[in-house]
Amino acid sequence: MALVDLSNVSDLIKQSVPNIDDAIVEYVVGYLNETKSGTDGEDAITDFVRPILVDAGGEEERIQKLCEKLSELFVQENASNNNSNNQGLNKLEQPVNMLTTKFISATAGLAAQNVDLEAVSGRKISTRVDTKKLEKAEAKIKSKIEKRERRSNYEASKLLSKKNNDEFLMQVNPILDYTTTKGKLKDVKVENFDISFGGKRILTNANLSLAHGRRYGLIGRNGIGKSTLLRTMSRREISVPTHISILHVEQEMEGDDTSAIQAVLSADIWREHLLSEEKSLNLQISELEQNPEEFDEVTLEQKKDAANTRLKEIYQKLEEIESDKAESRAAAILSGLGFPADRHRDPTKLFSGGWRMRLALARALFCRPDLLLLDEPTNMLDIPAVAWLEQYLKKWPSTLLVVSHDREFLDEVATDILHQHSERLDYYKGNFTQFYATKEERRKNHLREYESQMQYRQHLQDFIDRWRYNAKRGPQAQSKIKILEKLPVLEPPEIEVGVTFK
Repeated sequence: MALVDLSNVSDLIKQSVPNIDDAIVEYVVGYLNETKSGTDGEDAITDFVRPILVDAGGEEERIQKLCEKLSELFVQENASNNNSNNQGLNKLEQPVNMLTTKFISATAGLAAQNVDLEAVSGRKISTRVDTKKLEKAEAKIKSKIEKRERRSNYEASKLLSKKNNDEFLMQVNPILDYTTTKGKLKDVKVENFDISFGGKRILTNANLSLAHGRRYGLIGRNGIGKSTLLRTMSRREISVPTHISILHVEQEMEGDDTSAIQAVLSADIWREHLLSEEKSLNLQISELEQNPEEFDEVTLEQKKDAANTRLKEIYQKLEEIESDKAESRAAAILSGLGFPADRHRDPTKLFSGGWRMRLALARALFCRPDLLLLDEPTNMLDIPAVAWLEQYLKKWPSTLLVVSHDREFLDEVATDILHQHSERLDYYKGNFTQFYATKEERRKNHLREYESQMQYRQHLQDFIDRWRYNAKRGPQAQSKIKILEKLPVLEPPEIEVGVTFK
């Protein structure tokens, strides 16, 4: 019996998340329908349904109200089922001995006669539960849920509050001092991984290989899962090495009273950390000089020496990252993306969504992460800003992975192309124009090879059908059968479905 009215649940979900796909709705409703108890249903709503609806683009408040409503439905249905089950029960007037009455079962009767049940049935049914396997499975599920919750709040391009910086960094980019990773191998190579979203398989046994310093254009049909792949990488749901810093420009940044240029400068959290520590140490030294009577001479000198030594280390690290040039570099990035110089000091809350998207892009470019993930970066840019961004990215020193439908942009920026299709990734050297020519050549070669093999297969099959039962040529037919069995199975070339309109 279904716990809740399916049509009612579908309507509630569509009202709370208006743009949700019907496939996701059916998947969620089917999952809830298979949940057999009220408690399990409430857990399923919290741990399973809520994250899926949030990923599907729902608002937190509306989804919270929906989850509360679904929980009430589960509780009501569970109570109703319990009442209906109790109505058909009658109290026995006296105890019944099942081994001495006519109600004795066949199995109990055989057991009472010392009959070997396994010999009678031919097999033995065990009702024991392997508690170790059960505990291991529960621990694995719990670990996945905790991991998903830790990463579900990650948006790399948002302006993070100071109190959350350290926590965010430990989750996504756990190495604070990025100068310590110099000299380490920063290629990304992940083999045999799967990605699914909303019950739909995005990639199967896929291999991802990104060489450091190369600029990759990720292309594929709309809805194939390109943005999902970027999001999976940015949340480290596939095993990207932890010493590789990642930034994913996915959404516009949140607006507040922070100025535009300070929003860009604060994106370099290591620089902000060093400046904050420098300020704290200078204040500490100032207090020691103003109140020397609080310590004896030896302790006072030790504290001053320790603070001055640490200050020298900080100044050296600030010099390594060229902190003195940071503000001019941030201003150049903002100007390149179209921000007038007189608006660099304006609070971010005064900018529209499109301009805050440019700010998010500026923050990522200023940080210079080891792996930069861009999703349609030219959508919010005018022609001069696109031209500036093309020239800037052509000099990008680290790895770049960009999703774009702008062929000219990909021709200018990309050194390699990743083609996502049929649940796999294909790699091509060169820009988009070279990819298109190479892809067409590959398709023609594949088609020729496929047609050639099909003709050869048909030739072998005709020979086999004609002479298989002939006394003289039977052995030859058998050898042809073995040849046919050993031939590799080739898939026909993929046919891209076109759309014709007037």
